[in-house]
Amino acid sequence: MQTDAMRELHIFQYEPSKFIIFHPITRVFFRANSPTARILQAYTQGFSLEHIASAEHAPKDQISELIAYLEMTIRRRWETFSAPSPECGKKICGKLTLHVSNDCNMRCTYCYAQAGTYGMRRELMGSDLALRCVNRFYEHYDQVRSIMFFGGEPLLNLATIRAVCEHLTQMVQQRPAIRLPRFGMITNLSFIPSGLCELINMFKIGVTASLDGPQAVNDANRYFRGGRGTFSKVAENIRRLTSATGQPTMIEATFTRQHIEQGFSPSVLAQYFAEAFHIYKAQVSLACVPKGHPSEITAAQTRQLREDQEKATATSILKLKTSNQAPTLSRFHQRLRLLCRESAAFDFHCVAGVTQYAVDANGDVYPCHMFVGIPEFRMGNIQDSGVFDSSRFHTVSEGFVDNRKSSTEVCRNCWARNLCVGCPGTAYRELRTIRVSTTVDCVQFRRSIEHLLSHLAMLNADPAAWHNFLANTNSLCEQRLGPMELAMDRTGNRR
Repeated sequence: MQTDAMRELHIFQYEPSKFIIFHPITRVFFRANSPTARILQAYTQGFSLEHIASAEHAPKDQISELIAYLEMTIRRRWETFSAPSPECGKKICGKLTLHVSNDCNMRCTYCYAQAGTYGMRRELMGSDLALRCVNRFYEHYDQVRSIMFFGGEPLLNLATIRAVCEHLTQMVQQRPAIRLPRFGMITNLSFIPSGLCELINMFKIGVTASLDGPQAVNDANRYFRGGRGTFSKVAENIRRLTSATGQPTMIEATFTRQHIEQGFSPSVLAQYFAEAFHIYKAQVSLACVPKGHPSEITAAQTRQLREDQEKATATSILKLKTSNQAPTLSRFHQRLRLLCRESAAFDFHCVAGVTQYAVDANGDVYPCHMFVGIPEFRMGNIQDSGVFDSSRFHTVSEGFVDNRKSSTEVCRNCWARNLCVGCPGTAYRELRTIRVSTTVDCVQFRRSIEHLLSHLAMLNADPAAWHNFLANTNSLCEQRLGPMELAMDRTGNRR
């Protein structure tokens, strides 16, 4: 009788006579030769060892040994998932986004947030409200892992950012049971307010700067209120801030039709940011604009861009063999993290409204920043008594909790389900649904995962190159990916 684990195997060919054996639940993957792949394929289909031995003209004992080895490796990986976590039994908020500014000094043409206002009054979040918000979350949750300062433009309200960082630092000193959350911000970096560098260094704030590329493509859509392009000032400030703080470590670009017209792809943008600013991580997202918008990208162009991203994956892996200064796209890091995730399942495309929330400048709570200002997703106000226990909060939250992969047949039966992520906010803005499965090109996504696994498998054939890749990737990600060393194994000669 085959175990459930063995039935889950996904087997595919990546080179002549070379195969990958992938276990979706634990993300263990193996290189295998043709006979090994045939044996395991037959075993997953329910054939007996006797039948397989006869068909393959191989001793039954050797086949039994191969299967026992594979099951042992999967079980060993599973045991790392079963180890008790320090956070076991605790209520955790993964990310809290504070909209410290409901205003922006720029007027980007594609801004879904309506120049930073989300269709509401321009205002800044007061320090008192921000601290009340933080206190409320720490009253309800045992831990908040990260706090993102957002807007609008968050640097318009540096005083509140400082107040939150100082308050939480004092809170941690008084309450040893909690840990200081990671602080981050996404900023257009069109100006550097007095005290910013000191603040970043003191509280180790991670910074992502927004820039769409070289001047011609950036200034086509990103400009100040008066219409002047922003590139020159932002580029200058990125260099100034990097010199003083080592931040930003990532640049976020919104990809538009203008990029395509000027010959840019996501990977070319990543290369540009590496050469121009020595920043090696780029997050490139398609502009979320209505039909007919000048920046809209067609479905055919979107497919072409996805192919470019797969080529960029191969290039990143090759470069990371020798250097941690390889231009990479954030999607590459995201997939590596999911591949090495130390849990058996990842049942959400996104945890918005489940373990992460956003609070706007007025104190209103939403599932994430993409839903701010949309009345049907307002979960309550942080100043309301019992906001987390209110029927409104639970009604909105349950809509996101129910939006699981396991509740959607096409996702539930997909071998790549634990590596698939997506944005409910983008889905809602495009199709008025939070079901990410409606926006995912499943065939293309599965092909992209096979593409990634194939390149990792080829790299793993060289132990020295594999070691260098892990070290350089860990350095670039600022987050260790050690479990991949267990997730990757070999069965190529076990026949």
